[in-house]
Amino acid sequence: MKSFQFSLAKMRSYKEQVLEKEKTTLRQLQADKAKIETDIENLLNHRKMREEEFKGSKNGLMASELMLYKFHSENTRLQLNNLYEELRRAEARIDAQIKVVVSASQEVSGLDKLRDKQLEEYKYLEAKEMQEEILEMVAQKSTEEE
Repeated sequence: MKSFQFSLAKMRSYKEQVLEKEKTTLRQLQADKAKIETDIENLLNHRKMREEEFKGSKNGLMASELMLYKFHSENTRLQLNNLYEELRRAEARIDAQIKVVVSASQEVSGLDKLRDKQLEEYKYLEAKEMQEEILEMVAQKSTEEE
């Protein structure tokens, strides 16, 4: 009997490549999200530092300094709003990509199960063929002895 070969091996290989590509895309999206989160954290830290400088001013502030502080405060607020929106979009892209990865993974898993069933059937047929050969040899020996 010839050796076992999975009839859909090329298809499985292709699906495995697709899965790896989708996983790479997911990792990139997660890295993008992490960068946005870092940017948010840095901006929050910067805002906190500016607030402490403002509160720490003992001699009072000139009108121009107060206007500059308000400008920085408003600018930081707008940047944070933009970053939070960008973070929300990044999370949505990640959620969508996770669904793609799960789907691709299920396709590979389905082909693996099919391969396992085919291998099991192959082993069954191989054992049956071997059993028939043994019975044939026993029958042949018994006819030779008679």
